[in-house]
Amino acid sequence: MTSATGNNSVEDLTMPGKMVAHARESKGLTQADLAQRIRLDPKFVRHLELDNYDQLPGPTFIKGYLRSIANELGLPAEPMLEAYKRIAKAEDEPTLSDFESRPPAQISSNNFLVRAGTYALAITSLLLIIFWWQSNNTLSNNNDGQGPLENSTTHTNTPLPYEFDQISHSNSPYFRNVEPESPAIQLDAGPSAERGEQLEGDAELTPSTFELSLTTTAESWVEIYDTDSKRLYFGMANARAPITVSSNKPLDLLIGNTPTVKLTINGELINLVPLAVDGVAKFKFP
Repeated sequence: MTSATGNNSVEDLTMPGKMVAHARESKGLTQADLAQRIRLDPKFVRHLELDNYDQLPGPTFIKGYLRSIANELGLPAEPMLEAYKRIAKAEDEPTLSDFESRPPAQISSNNFLVRAGTYALAITSLLLIIFWWQSNNTLSNNNDGQGPLENSTTHTNTPLPYEFDQISHSNSPYFRNVEPESPAIQLDAGPSAERGEQLEGDAELTPSTFELSLTTTAESWVEIYDTDSKRLYFGMANARAPITVSSNKPLDLLIGNTPTVKLTINGELINLVPLAVDGVAKFKFP
């Protein structure tokens, strides 16, 4: 292709678009060929060659297009970029060297968030220590050196540290030991020896001592009194500590959460199912 002559041609070659068009034509390529090679929309190549930069994306994209075209056509990119800067009056893109040279921001101990987090952590730790100390102190005072609380058969009237629903029961049903009725003792009939034998037989039907054993697989509220209203046990039973009570007088019992409780008196297993109302049994033995 013959070179162009005249002032207009020389001036045209100072325009980026004319540089692209001249180089493309010298390679024998169409605008579509060039667009396909650099994977660009053909209309972008057309606008570049016409210097219609307002029809193209921003300066960063235009510079990238010019670099790709120069690389594809085997031309230096700098002349095209310098010509574009003069026309578009665009500034060079900022380099990343400034950012790379800056040290990363350091968070000091004077930072508000650091100080607030430190204070919050210290206050939380102090509250946890106070709570732990009060819990252990309360447990020690309640135990008062008498061993585990659940193994003690005598309890003070210290209020329980939790609330529970009070369930009222009627005076019946009460458990009665099912034994055949003994014949009435006639003190005025028969010899004294026979009366002595009769009294001895009746004594065997009603034991003078009651040995109670209670175990549970879950927590259960238990109250055990004798007929003189003496408290034999009062508190929460649990699976770790079975309850054993011995008394020479009949027993008055209240047992909660009966499905989890196994009760034996003098070796006899007591069925609590017919005695319970809403899972709570109140009865006397015998």
